[in-house]
Amino acid sequence: MENNKIIYLNLQQDIELHSWLINNAGGSEKLDNSNYIDNILQEIQNDRNYPKFKQKLTQLIFAINKSEKAIADSKRLSIALGCFLLELNGYDYVVHYFAEEMENIVVWLEKNKIDKELLAEIIESLIEEEDYSEELKLEIAIAVSE
Repeated sequence: MENNKIIYLNLQQDIELHSWLINNAGGSEKLDNSNYIDNILQEIQNDRNYPKFKQKLTQLIFAINKSEKAIADSKRLSIALGCFLLELNGYDYVVHYFAEEMENIVVWLEKNKIDKELLAEIIESLIEEEDYSEELKLEIAIAVSE
């Protein structure tokens, strides 16, 4: 399902989501560098660079995750924002599965075992398929074993 009209997150929603995360899962109470996060939220709205929803979602998760020095709890926040973007845009059927699968993916992404291209393939699979293809499973296994 590819929406024609994408609903985006805004900084206020991000701040509220971060507070919810802290209250429910622990972590740093201070949302560091909210301007940095706002820039990422604005960046994914650029249809020239990210014309499709899955590209926007990939960039959101990648950019937040790779900002661990600027954003406290960046891995957890990247998953939560990704789930929220999915839900806002009618992909609520996949949110739970997406969150579970992304727990390991964001750790591997932070450690540079998974690159942005592989992240995009994983996100595509999580949204469109019931399970990863055998090829994708092998690609992930090779990437994380190096």
